Amino acid sequence: MNVLQLIAGNTRNYAGLTQVTREALVDDGLLDLCVYEGRSRWDILWLSLLTLLGRHGRSRKVTQRRVERLELTWQTPLLAQLDGEAIAESPVEVTVAPAALWVMTPRGLKSPLFSRPP
Repeated sequence: MNVLQLIAGNTRNYAGLTQVTREALVDDGLLDLCVYEGRSRWDILWLSLLTLLGRHGRSRKVTQRRVERLELTWQTPLLAQLDGEAIAESPVEVTVAPAALWVMTPRGLKSPLFSRPP
């Protein structure tokens, strides 16, 4: 598999532009993964366009999964960032810290971001 980009999210929005992990729930304790496969500049352009249009989930070059833990390992240097910070060391473990953040919401809020009413 030639991975162009891997996005692991606990929410749906990515860079304020689009929803990459469209089924993510902030309170389920899981990471939602979106793995983009490809090799060419055309793949990058096409998958970017599909993502901006919200249609990337239909592509056979995009795999989506939910996991409790993710460990990434690489041998050759690559451009990588974790929550906006550059990372170079391998391996990297990514997990969710369940219930680590308390959020106040209006009473009776119904949102697709939560698996149960807040």
